[in-house]
Amino acid sequence: MAAVPGRERKPRLQAGFSFLMLALACAGIHLARGEAQATEELESSASVFPETLGAGRRRALALVRSEARIHEGCSKPAPGYKLKGTRIGRRRMDFFVDSSSFPAQGASSSQAIFEAVRLAAQTWSSQGPSVPRLVGRKAADPAGAAFALDGRNTVSWGSISPFAADTLAAIQLLVDSRRNRVLEFDVLLNDNAPWAVLRSTEEAPGSSAGPFDVQNAMTHVFGHILGLAGISGEENCASSMYHRIAPNETTKRRLSLGDRAALRRLYP
Repeated sequence: MAAVPGRERKPRLQAGFSFLMLALACAGIHLARGEAQATEELESSASVFPETLGAGRRRALALVRSEARIHEGCSKPAPGYKLKGTRIGRRRMDFFVDSSSFPAQGASSSQAIFEAVRLAAQTWSSQGPSVPRLVGRKAADPAGAAFALDGRNTVSWGSISPFAADTLAAIQLLVDSRRNRVLEFDVLLNDNAPWAVLRSTEEAPGSSAGPFDVQNAMTHVFGHILGLAGISGEENCASSMYHRIAPNETTKRRLSLGDRAALRRLYP
């Protein structure tokens, strides 16, 4: 499988995890046969998630993967959606954006990066008073361990090891297993992928060259955090939750009919 275009990859944490492909079944991410490690094995791995969970808590992990080019003709209403089985149980969740970890080859300023992430969150939060507010803040200090269970929600860039080379983002949710409510989240974006903050007019259907748009990818990521799962099928390629992200794509910045219907189910 082709790797995400960009700089030469950093050494992996463990050779045994090489080219690992994993996603929770509830995340709706499709895996290549024979290349997945058992979810429970990875989620209990001390090399990736060193903290021991307390009683009544579990992890949910979702991986967001890339594809070579944008689907052409994705202008349909995209009515489909899938739910993960989790939801945010509070009216507001603050998160910190470590824009200082943005890849050095990225031409966008730290303010533009932060604004792109903030707008991605606002796309969902603005859909009605019952939808939780996701409020971004600039991180005063660089983020520590990407998946630390420290009571702090973070968005940062870093080495995506030990996940597969075409993984753009890894999302860890800390979930109250009794009520299936999200308590905390951490998002790690692949710093070996080419990233930028694009103008919406820069989308180039059919093109396999170019950077991944920060706002486009993070709109998809926040959908996972709110409780939506990735979906497949050509009829849903215009959805923010379509399960792969392409270079030069900005389509996912705008919610589809299915995305909005899912929100109404989750947060009536």
